[in-house]
Amino acid sequence: MISMYGLSRIATVLFLVVAPLVTLGTAIYMTWNWLVNWQDMVLLGILYTLVSFGVTIGYHRYVTHGSFKTNRVIRYVLVILGTMGWQGGVISWAANHRLHHAYSD
Repeated sequence: MISMYGLSRIATVLFLVVAPLVTLGTAIYMTWNWLVNWQDMVLLGILYTLVSFGVTIGYHRYVTHGSFKTNRVIRYVLVILGTMGWQGGVISWAANHRLHHAYSD
């Protein structure tokens, strides 16, 4: 039996995760060959992957935790890609994430 709390969590996940994906898929379907084509989808996939690397590897692993060392060019590329994720500046992101770890672990 699912409690009321569990049901509200399921509804929240559906609203915040599933609904935007369904909406995006519907928008792509309805505007295919008019506003959207296969080149846009390729560009979306490439940029999504690169920006995800910037946030997860650049902001999170490199800047916040210092998990590895790299040269200056790679460091700048990772930080620029992380900035493209619109999650704020690298210093504030790292400070907030460190604060998160202070109270979550």
